[in-house]
Amino acid sequence: MQYYGPASDPEDLWRQKENEIDRKLQINWISRGLSPIEKTASGYTFKKKLCLTRLQNIQGGVVPQVGNQARVVMRDDEMIESRDRKVRGKPDLVIRRGEEYTIIDYKSGDIFEDDPEGGEPIIKGEYRLQLALYAALLRENGKNIRSAILQTIDGKKELVGISHDDDILSQASLLLDKLNKRIEELGDPTSVALPKPGNPKEGIWGCFGCRLRPVCGPYCYRQAHPQAVENWPKDLFGIIAEKSMGHEGITLQIKMPDSDHVNRVLLNGDAIRHPSITNLKDGDCVGIFNVISFRGSYLESPQTCVYQYMKKPMEEWQLPLDILGKM
Repeated sequence: MQYYGPASDPEDLWRQKENEIDRKLQINWISRGLSPIEKTASGYTFKKKLCLTRLQNIQGGVVPQVGNQARVVMRDDEMIESRDRKVRGKPDLVIRRGEEYTIIDYKSGDIFEDDPEGGEPIIKGEYRLQLALYAALLRENGKNIRSAILQTIDGKKELVGISHDDDILSQASLLLDKLNKRIEELGDPTSVALPKPGNPKEGIWGCFGCRLRPVCGPYCYRQAHPQAVENWPKDLFGIIAEKSMGHEGITLQIKMPDSDHVNRVLLNGDAIRHPSITNLKDGDCVGIFNVISFRGSYLESPQTCVYQYMKKPMEEWQLPLDILGKM
């Protein structure tokens, strides 16, 4: 929405942003399987039609409604940061009228929450804080802030009151320092991992969004020793019992640790998609992430990543960073 204006064609704008995303996905081999998003994004056709309809309903967007002298000075691809570089952010849109600046942030969901005092619904606290931090950052960079606006996907706008107390930046910096100190005091980072090192039976639903899964000992141990009552694994760990090539792709037979059970994984991507495949051979330790269960086997998904571990992990499947092999 921050790129849409009265002279914009919604179809052209959609195509332009889609191409930008696809180019970014192609840069990294881990995300390459997600391109093109036209084929991999869930509900792509419906979401595109909904988005284009709502863009047309905005009738020119918010920028022309602030006056003929307004011009865009910042979009969400530009970072602003505090002088100490501890606080930073990317406002969706910043426009200038004369010497005054207006911050506009777009939200696709509900922007209100219940008033704890029982009054009318109020703008969510995290959104008010977000805009207050943007305002403080811009003021520290010499900008005179006129107002802050939240705009929903249906074109409605809500003015958000912002204070001129720049102490909010020092408070945010102090909070970051406290957080970093707490992290340093933890020592072994696995002490905060889920599941706990001493309790592998603990649930791990919070782990699936973590990008450190390949080198997290408690997680790897848990996935290599799945509980019988659960539909595991979605990430596979084990030893390659057999590697074969076929017209459908590469098939890996993976033996689970401390078990005779063998999982069959079919990968349809080549060495460009999965660079470690070229070096994999029988007896190698492997971790395959984000697979799909299908009729007793596992298939590759757009998010599948294959990791080769350069030597056999320890019995506990504690995986230090120095043994993470080629990706």
